[in-house]
Amino acid sequence: PIHSISQGKSWAEIFDRQAPLKVEVCSGKDEFLISMAKKEPETNFVGIERSYTVSAILLSKIEQSGLTNIRVIREDAHQIFDCCFKNGEIEKIFINFPDPWPKRRHYNRRLIQTDFIQKMIDCLVPNGQLQFASDHRDYIEWSLRHFEENKNIENVFGKGELRYELEGYPPTIFMKKYIPLGRKFHFLLFKKK
Repeated sequence: PIHSISQGKSWAEIFDRQAPLKVEVCSGKDEFLISMAKKEPETNFVGIERSYTVSAILLSKIEQSGLTNIRVIREDAHQIFDCCFKNGEIEKIFINFPDPWPKRRHYNRRLIQTDFIQKMIDCLVPNGQLQFASDHRDYIEWSLRHFEENKNIENVFGKGELRYELEGYPPTIFMKKYIPLGRKFHFLLFKKK
């Protein structure tokens, strides 16, 4: 897809149809994207995963599913939002369980940073949504703080609020593994003003 976009193709041309666009960041080898694409056949989905090995597993699962409304980009998410999406064209962005980089000296490696939040917001349609999931309490608090510092979005749950479950959210492989162990999951949901 990056090659196609660099040659001037739009997502409508890449998918061969005009449809709402939703994007998952940190897709991994999970089936979240596949579950969403099955639930919303009228929507185009793009997954972003930088690992070649992991994205190859995801692509294999997509191929087996027979779904035609998913594309995957193997690249770092920061670069993708710089070059592959126009302002105001994404309906919703999902960020599922990114690496929390728990050591303080590694915080600068975390996906959620002030400039990246703004890049994502720019790409959202008006009232478009940004959804974030993590099992790491410190990272969820970090992310909540960074999201709420941006005046172009508002917390759907109310200022400072999060949820421990979301209706209609298909559980990821990661969640299925840790739910029986009693691990808590945290969800944030923001809307572009």
